[in-house]
Amino acid sequence: MRNACRPHPPRVPPDGWRSFSVLFPALDPSGDPATLSYPIVTGLLRDQLGFDGLVITDALTMAGVRQKYGDARVPVLALKAGVDLLLMPPLMDVAYNAVLGAVRDGEIGEQRLDESLCRILRWKFGSGIVCDPFVDENEVNEVVGTPAHLARADEIADQAITLVKNEADLLPLSDDVSTVLVTGSGATALQNSSPPAPR
Repeated sequence: MRNACRPHPPRVPPDGWRSFSVLFPALDPSGDPATLSYPIVTGLLRDQLGFDGLVITDALTMAGVRQKYGDARVPVLALKAGVDLLLMPPLMDVAYNAVLGAVRDGEIGEQRLDESLCRILRWKFGSGIVCDPFVDENEVNEVVGTPAHLARADEIADQAITLVKNEADLLPLSDDVSTVLVTGSGATALQNSSPPAPR
């Protein structure tokens, strides 16, 4: 285990990548969602792109990943695909016992688990949560919700949005747009606000 966790050279973020339960037949014709796809997670992300950070599943409670396989098979296939962390297995005891059984049967090797363990520990130590795991409650209001905090949240959100199509050339919005309809999950949480300043 210690030899497997050799020092890692500094790299440019991201430190983690979340897989998702979508099909990419051009990348993996098996019909498996990306979260369970060895050709996508290991073949493309790790081998071709050289990503060695954490790979976290999408919520395993979602139907997209559960349609083809049962709750006991999904965690095993995700780990075999190259994922490091299983997010929200619907039944934790089922997921645990399935992974344990796959290790005991030799379907998942110790080296494969060590690779994930090293990435998880590297992230934990790199983020400082091992040496300094507690938050000073008295300082929360000095960080959360401050202008700098909100600006950073906006910056992260801006970088996370990808425009796929703009055939009508509607974006970016012109300065004279006064109303925009936002719909979808969480849309009711939005309130009227001023549009962001142009950049």
